[in-house]
Amino acid sequence: MTEKMKSLLTLSDLAKGCLILSVIIPFYLYFVAWNIYALSQSPPPDFIHLDSLPGLIVYYLSATAVNLALLVWGWLIRFKKWPNERAFMLVALTLTVAHLSYSGHLIGAFSIASGIVLMSAATLGLMMLDFKVVVVQFGLSLLWLFGVSFAASLGYVEYSPVFVGGPTGGEHPELLWVTSMSLFALPFILLFFSMSSLLVRQWRAYDEEILKIAAIDPLTQLNNRGFLMDSFKRELALCERSEEDPKALSCILLDLDHFKKVNDTYGHQLGDDVLVAAAKALKDEVREYDIVGRYGGEEFLVILPQTDLPTALMVAERCRNSIQELSIPVCSSEELKITASFGVSALSRAKGTSISELVKAADEALYKAKDQGRNCVVSTHL
Repeated sequence: MTEKMKSLLTLSDLAKGCLILSVIIPFYLYFVAWNIYALSQSPPPDFIHLDSLPGLIVYYLSATAVNLALLVWGWLIRFKKWPNERAFMLVALTLTVAHLSYSGHLIGAFSIASGIVLMSAATLGLMMLDFKVVVVQFGLSLLWLFGVSFAASLGYVEYSPVFVGGPTGGEHPELLWVTSMSLFALPFILLFFSMSSLLVRQWRAYDEEILKIAAIDPLTQLNNRGFLMDSFKRELALCERSEEDPKALSCILLDLDHFKKVNDTYGHQLGDDVLVAAAKALKDEVREYDIVGRYGGEEFLVILPQTDLPTALMVAERCRNSIQELSIPVCSSEELKITASFGVSALSRAKGTSISELVKAADEALYKAKDQGRNCVVSTHL
């Protein structure tokens, strides 16, 4: 899978909402252009309700204006740190589905065009959005389209307000025709949607597993170095965009003391046990949204978003104590005690700090910790 495809499938709720709103605007303008074209025909076409078209032009231009206003809302969420990204995406999706469902009614719920739009939108939704959200939106669309079709057969509404006459020749479609079309179409629609959802969900689960494997260190089950650096880039970018405290990002670099001696004395199998135990101790001492990973060999890196230097020092000290208290069984009568040295760095300015500078500062602090006798925490502030 290409990097572009990965980025498309892993968009945030805000980005998905903006994408939905942006993609549908050209379709609204296309409908406006079609209405204007139909009104300009001479002689006027007798199969179109020309008196309804001016109102539809206003409707689709209004829909375009609403989408543009929502995109402004999205911009405010993105750059002004407004909350409710999830709500924004749901509003964008619901309005778009409502407009498309209404458009299906305008040209006939059982027309080929309505069917293609319905299934295409559902399939794309399954690929990009949460399954439950797509099911709800798809179900509401089906209820609307089938509901207005039966209402048209009973004479309550027009079947296709844009076009003259019903599909069975009269002003309204026959109830038997609507019932027959429903019985023919509904089972296949539900089958297609079910099979598509099953295949797409399996594909997404498989892709997530592949991405997980690519991001996880197989021994410690922590994040690997590549994932750490990608996460660090994102957190630093968020920190620099924030209008709040620019110092709210810290990192901890730690190295297990005398680890080579452990391997040389007890073998690499016990060395692996030490790494696994240390990784678990680190994971247990940090917050859920902190990012812990194996930086290389016996080195570990902890990224602490929204964390200043004093707090990062407390976290590092907590981790140091946790590792110091570990006991790794060597044999039935012997246990191995280990320690680690810690270097901590934090931002001191909003702009211009790079990841390499932060890690280098933590690395320099780590070497000072080793010079001071190991099993201690030393910090530096850029």
